[in-house]
Amino acid sequence: MKKNHRIYTVLCAGVLLTTPILTAVSGVQAATTFQAESSQVVSSSAVSASSVESSQSQSSSQTSSVAPTQSLQPTTEADKPEINSAEKVQVAPKAALNMDYQKAISAAIDHITSTNGSGPWQALAFKQSGISMTDAQRQSFIKTIGNDVDQMAAEGRYSATDAERSVIGLTALGEDPTNFHGVNLIQKTIEASTAKYVGINGQIYGIIALSTKDYGEEANKTITTLIQAVLQKQNVDKGWALFGTDSDVDITGMAMTALGMHRDVTGVQPALDKAVSMLKDKAFQKATGGFFIPSSFSKVENSNSISQAVMGLMAAGVDPAKAFVGDNGVNPISRLLAYQRTDGEFRWQFDNDSGALAMATEQATYALDQYEFFLNGKGSIYNFGGSTTTDPTDPVDPTNPTNPVDPTNPTNPVDPTDPTVPTDENSLSVQKSLDLSKTAVKSLVESEIDDENFLGSDIIFGAGRTGQLSRTQIKQLNDKLIEQSKAGNITKPNDLARVILNLQAMGIDPTNFDGRNLANELYESKTATNMGSYMDATILLALVSGHYQAPKDAKFTVSDLVASLVKDGQNMGNDGWGYEKDGVKTKDVDTTAVGMLALKTALLANDTYQLNDILVSQANTLLTNAQEFIESSATLDGGYGINGFSPSNTNSTAMGLAALATNGVDTTKVLEYKKGSALSSLLSFQNEDGSFKTDYSVSLATGQALLGLKAYQEYVAKKGSLYDFVKNPVNKYVEYADVTVQAVDQDGKVLKTTTVANQEVGKKITVKADQVAVDGYDLKDDATKDVTVGKKGTIVKFIYNKHVAPIVQYADVTVQAIDQDGKVLKSVTVKHQEVGKKITVKAGQVAVNGYDLKDEATKDITVEKAGKTVKFTYAKHTTVVTPTTEYADVTVQAVDPMGKVLKTVKMSHQEVGQIITVKASQLLVSGYDLKDDATKTLTVAKDGSTISFKYVKQAILDGDQDSSDTKTPSSNDRTSNGTGEDNAETTLPQTGVKTALMSITVGLVMVISALGVWFKKSTKKA
Repeated sequence: MKKNHRIYTVLCAGVLLTTPILTAVSGVQAATTFQAESSQVVSSSAVSASSVESSQSQSSSQTSSVAPTQSLQPTTEADKPEINSAEKVQVAPKAALNMDYQKAISAAIDHITSTNGSGPWQALAFKQSGISMTDAQRQSFIKTIGNDVDQMAAEGRYSATDAERSVIGLTALGEDPTNFHGVNLIQKTIEASTAKYVGINGQIYGIIALSTKDYGEEANKTITTLIQAVLQKQNVDKGWALFGTDSDVDITGMAMTALGMHRDVTGVQPALDKAVSMLKDKAFQKATGGFFIPSSFSKVENSNSISQAVMGLMAAGVDPAKAFVGDNGVNPISRLLAYQRTDGEFRWQFDNDSGALAMATEQATYALDQYEFFLNGKGSIYNFGGSTTTDPTDPVDPTNPTNPVDPTNPTNPVDPTDPTVPTDENSLSVQKSLDLSKTAVKSLVESEIDDENFLGSDIIFGAGRTGQLSRTQIKQLNDKLIEQSKAGNITKPNDLARVILNLQAMGIDPTNFDGRNLANELYESKTATNMGSYMDATILLALVSGHYQAPKDAKFTVSDLVASLVKDGQNMGNDGWGYEKDGVKTKDVDTTAVGMLALKTALLANDTYQLNDILVSQANTLLTNAQEFIESSATLDGGYGINGFSPSNTNSTAMGLAALATNGVDTTKVLEYKKGSALSSLLSFQNEDGSFKTDYSVSLATGQALLGLKAYQEYVAKKGSLYDFVKNPVNKYVEYADVTVQAVDQDGKVLKTTTVANQEVGKKITVKADQVAVDGYDLKDDATKDVTVGKKGTIVKFIYNKHVAPIVQYADVTVQAIDQDGKVLKSVTVKHQEVGKKITVKAGQVAVNGYDLKDEATKDITVEKAGKTVKFTYAKHTTVVTPTTEYADVTVQAVDPMGKVLKTVKMSHQEVGQIITVKASQLLVSGYDLKDDATKTLTVAKDGSTISFKYVKQAILDGDQDSSDTKTPSSNDRTSNGTGEDNAETTLPQTGVKTALMSITVGLVMVISALGVWFKKSTKKA
């Protein structure tokens, strides 16, 4: 019984011992959990308050009266302009309309990517479609825009629309247009959009480009100026036009899109309401759901007009699919979708696969992007954030705005940088026409690039002469021509002449092309002459274009060609050129125009060729007569047909205009009994997409139209012939390539790479190693290298070695006082001095009572690896000398984060009051990393000084072994500081839990032991 009692006593004691401790531990854990949860709640509420405050601050700071509106929302019924809707009538059941705009967007983007579309408008359409863009696709867009910007920079001319579309594309791609390829395109846009003779296109897209983000005060002021300018240009019929007072759909939609980004600005919303009414009353086609106003640009409905109209309507807050419903429910969105082909591309004209389909596709796609934005209240596709608008002020009639700004004379106008900027209405019209042509020309040039048999063309010459060839296009065309050259396809006189002219327009030297001198080869051709007037004239133009002289082996001279042309003209009546068929000679405008251009260009270059006076006189007479023939061939509209009787056409009008302008004739003059001039007639042939009308070749017609327009510009500028590239040069084509700079280790492994983009091929440049500096590595190569940029790019390598921290060694310096016999009187040791370091030792450190110093007071020495002894000579003196300088020791310690001393060194005999620098490298502790300053300074105290450096234990990873051959103490070794302290890991502060756990363990052991004894006793009884 007594034994049982003992067992129960032990068992109860164990339970009583463990129970309160378990309770205490549980309480600690519960309290800890509660504190953590409370902390999270407090943290969350603090973040929330901070976020609200930050949001309010940002909203306040971003307010701007001219920044883009954040969202385009449908207007309320009261806000909507009054629209004469069609009466509701009973109609037959209608077929389901295609309204799947999202599917259309996806198909269009697939088409753009599959055809390598890479322009700024395509970038906008792609980026805002919601479809993921790969980095390679993004870089392709950036590269294309970069080429355009580089070309503008090379020419020194930034047209408004070129700069603006670049800004829009770059902003969409997340690039900075204030510093792109070294150009501030925002500043260029500000200047170009406010230039004196800028057109409405430049003003409209100036508003849009500068509103894509908040680009600062100057940009915002420019937006205000441009808004007023566009408001003033609203026509009486409530829309806008590129020219004149008859509004067209495209410009109206564009103007509405720009103004719609600033609906809060005074006068904007009333102007938009008027434009909505105009589109409803004048342009909406109930039968189709589209928009169309007949004009000289288009005689039928087209998708571009619909795209721009729906953009404008949504900018005004109007849902085009609900507010504009036609027969059987058709609407602008369903009509636009109907223009899409099965391959995703959009047609320009319905059921017509010709024309500028690329432009139609990009415009339709971003219009549908905008529809998606509109339905979801996401604002304008042109708004990429960074600003908000202020509340609207009282409305003002846009036809009479407060403080109106004359758009032709804006506030603080910026002078155009290009001296050829037009200064009259006709020149302005020509420049606008050239600007309008750019998209079409780009598409036509791309077609020439895709032509495997390309040997030069009018569109390439015209595009080059008017500055519309990008560097990328020139490179592609040049590569094509080189391929043809290597294949032996450029040998015939007519091919040589055409290629020479195309290369000239591209800025490439024909006398150094693929290792050939094409001018000499043309001179040496046996069949170059007597090929007919047209070819003789073309060959003459090619040779005089660069003032090329005949080589020794020439088969003819420029003088021979001039004489041949004069003779041919005389045989035609001495007033032009043409052709002969069945013995009948017929003059025509086209051949006469080419003959005039060739003769006039040769005469203007006569300082090179020195033609004889008789030939010059004959040529001038023929030119005068030919001029009269062309002028007499004018049709009623002022243009020209091929033979003087047929209706006017683009080709004949352009060539006739070019010949007359080069001969010094004012082609804006309206001849007697005519209704227009040659220039007005040519402009009337331009299509809405920028190309020119033709019966057979859009490329040829547009190319020759560009020649005519450029010839007029040269006439106005009094520059002579557009075919003279010596007196009227184009920018030299410079080929560029990237230079890759690499940091490599000694095994050739690439550590770091950077690219120096767009370097001129053949040019020597200096590349610096610091462009690829690598952390933790030291350069083991030249700091710079000079390289010549190769055609296919160049790689420059710099060798780097992994950085190894230098091992700092220390030694003692012994300072001795000696008498004149060399006997040591006193000696002190200055310990732990850095080897290789220069220090100053003072004689006062070893001053000796009864002796006078007979040496220098200080000596500069360099500490040597084996130590150093410095001696000062003293002479005996009867007077007791008291040292004037006191010395003390400095203790340097390495400590862990808890203050535990890991290592100690002493710097003895340091001058009291002196400021010294102490290095942590004196205390390298194996297994620890320095977590303190590498050096510290202190003033030596009289009683000595102690300075500490903090070290933390290194993390030991699996397999991470010290590869050093030097034996180092393990983490369990005693330190070498003589303190006898262990380099043990630092423990966390004690909380009492450890003690509690030990108590629990003891209690459980007691319980188990008691149970064991009881069980054994019970077994015995059994």
